[in-house]
Amino acid sequence: MNTLIVEMKVPIETEPLIGAPALTFSHWLPIGKTNGIAATEDEIALILWFDLQSTWWGSQLSEEEIKNHVNVLAHYIRATSS
Repeated sequence: MNTLIVEMKVPIETEPLIGAPALTFSHWLPIGKTNGIAATEDEIALILWFDLQSTWWGSQLSEEEIKNHVNVLAHYIRATSS
């Protein structure tokens, strides 16, 4: 059986009721594939994860600073099939 591995950068779109195009986390963010969130459906397995740059808006947070922020906003998510 052949295996196809796909990696995508998926932007978060703005909805009419939500003014900011971002996912909001509190004091943490699953940075990197090894800390990603695993999801499986219909024999398709994905790892959903973020890189530090996904949080960069007006300022550029470091990984150490994330734990000090109540609202960690990520404007895109990465998805990798496994």
